[in-house]
Amino acid sequence: MDRDILKKQGFSLFELSIGIAIVIVLVSAVMLVSSQLTKQSKALKTLKEMETISLACQQYYQKNVSWPAQLSDLQPQFIPKTFGSSNPFGQEYILQTSNEQITIITLIPQGIIKQSFIGPQVVISSQGEWDQVNLSRSKKVGISGRVQYDTKYRYNDS
Repeated sequence: MDRDILKKQGFSLFELSIGIAIVIVLVSAVMLVSSQLTKQSKALKTLKEMETISLACQQYYQKNVSWPAQLSDLQPQFIPKTFGSSNPFGQEYILQTSNEQITIITLIPQGIIKQSFIGPQVVISSQGEWDQVNLSRSKKVGISGRVQYDTKYRYNDS
């Protein structure tokens, strides 16, 4: 009976190391995909926050007949105090105003937003490791005399 135990063979060291290597490759692939999905969801959240800011800017303009100078001018009446001044990547939202439009600007890591991700009208300018994303709102006076707004997403690769 003891001879039967000695004759049985388990996995060799080589077979075990191949199995471990395959598991490591699979775990690495899952981690990479998970990281990319997290970045893409943060980019989508950034775009939604920019849209929220632009809508708040519209409301501010309708009430004050001028664009807000900074994001804090919109709080708490137009956006909640809990709304941060930076995007999910930790980059600040910047408001640039002119007489006719307001532009919300922020930075996201380069290459996360794809054209199919957001559509043909997004401004993305390369800034080294970062892409600058711009969302502009302009005012138009309609036939009724009320102010109308256009949302513009533009794409520009610098």
